[in-house]
Amino acid sequence: MRCSRRALLGLLAVAPCGCVVRAPEERFEAVPSRAAARRQLTELAYEHRRLWLRYSALEAGDAPEAARAAAHQEVARVLFEAERLLEYHEALLTPRRRLLWQLGALGARLESDAETRALTEAIRERSQAVLDGEPLTTAQLTELVTSPDAKLRDAAWQSRLTRHEAVAPLTTRLLLRRRVAARELGEDTFRALMRLRHLPGERTRGLTQRFVRGTERELQALVHRMRVAARPPRLAAEHADWLLERATSSPAPWFPAERLPPFVQGVARDLELPLAAVPQAPSVAGRAGYEAALRELSAAALRDSVSETDPLLQGYPGALGLSEPAFDAGVAFAFTALLADSQVLKERLGLSPRDAERAAANARARALFEARRHVAWAAFEERALQNPQQDLVRTAAGLHRRLTGVDGMLLWTEHPRLLRAPLVSQCEALGALVGTQILEVLAVGANPQKNRPASHPGKTGAKQSQDATPGARGATSGRAAQGLASGSLTYAASTASGDGRSASALLRDHIFSVGMSQGGDEKLVKLTGRRLGVEAMLGWVRPRRPPPFRRPMTLD
Repeated sequence: MRCSRRALLGLLAVAPCGCVVRAPEERFEAVPSRAAARRQLTELAYEHRRLWLRYSALEAGDAPEAARAAAHQEVARVLFEAERLLEYHEALLTPRRRLLWQLGALGARLESDAETRALTEAIRERSQAVLDGEPLTTAQLTELVTSPDAKLRDAAWQSRLTRHEAVAPLTTRLLLRRRVAARELGEDTFRALMRLRHLPGERTRGLTQRFVRGTERELQALVHRMRVAARPPRLAAEHADWLLERATSSPAPWFPAERLPPFVQGVARDLELPLAAVPQAPSVAGRAGYEAALRELSAAALRDSVSETDPLLQGYPGALGLSEPAFDAGVAFAFTALLADSQVLKERLGLSPRDAERAAANARARALFEARRHVAWAAFEERALQNPQQDLVRTAAGLHRRLTGVDGMLLWTEHPRLLRAPLVSQCEALGALVGTQILEVLAVGANPQKNRPASHPGKTGAKQSQDATPGARGATSGRAAQGLASGSLTYAASTASGDGRSASALLRDHIFSVGMSQGGDEKLVKLTGRRLGVEAMLGWVRPRRPPPFRRPMTLD
């Protein structure tokens, strides 16, 4: 039997001679069509919303780290799939939606780093304050820090110092790991976080510098009041919270607990907000309880008044890249600023004119100090992210001494946002500027044409100033920059624009209902007619002196 050469080679090829059969080459992934990609993105948006709500519920509760990490991985998977689809079709979505998907994916990559999450969890386990062998909650520690008893304050300081020494090495490693994780993605840590928080870098720095320079005199006056309350007259870091409370607190009977529900109901009714639940009793006594309730109302307004149908644009509070904490903090500031308006306090809480003016001045002074402290923490965080191996205790102490007047050692590990929400302090500092600019719309008696948004907010000329549009020059004049004027909460029925819409309608149309479909500057331009500036904040914190009394001229 004769065998052809071709047949012989075929037999040798299939013979079991120990050779490894070569696997077929992988085929490239099929590029989806534009219609299919758009349909997949819509499905991913709804899936991401469902998974994120589940993850946020686990974060708010006491779920173990393994469950939280698994839930976060599911959220990140959806974001990565959406990012891959957008690589095939650049003009598939609007620029805003595309930006949100990309920033959400970048934030998920930074938060998915296993070593970062492990260090964060280890710090959380060691962050429990202990006094005399008993663990302290955050509320208990805050009560001890602001206690009038010097021995209790010293004991609380020792507990905080012990906790700082325990977590400082781990926190330094966390800052180093964040920098390495960002470099592995080709990013700079600080610049990436600025993009994820929707903060313009150089302009943000310019706004904070102008705010600091413009409030030096008011800060010095407040620091003098705090030093007078100290014995000896030294504003030490361990007593700063107590001295601030003494210098800016108002008596608790001025803010009775039984008046809180009708107060919150009145604000919601005047602003035409959906009110799901009203707190029947404040979480803490006095003014702080009213502030907490107003913050809850602002969060509910931003959450429940959104009219966007796309889940991606409905807002994800706290999510890197998918939220704007600066604008959310600004809305909360505008709500809590009701407690800094003497007319509101007189009409809604029944305070005398003298007590109302005092309570309002105290609230403005405290807001100023808190805003300056946010600026100090933001400056510290920028330096710490750039060089975590420097002397962070000295850096934090120097920045707070210069920006808040607080002397002595500062426990930098107590940074309120360093672990779970990096760079939010910068957002809260800008939130004060956003909030006071929103208050201009609520000013009764302001010139309607000055508060009216520009007819073409997107067209800016070369001669236009950085923070104002041509149609809104002078909008931060005396009356508009004073926040809520003498109409109390009747501002909701006042005409704030030239088209007949009330202030509540303007807030609903340009703030609450738009969600994340517009950026913060775009919202402010449509609401007030200009971009974010510092003039409204400077006019709000400065003391308001009554006009000088002039005796009428007579012929006697």
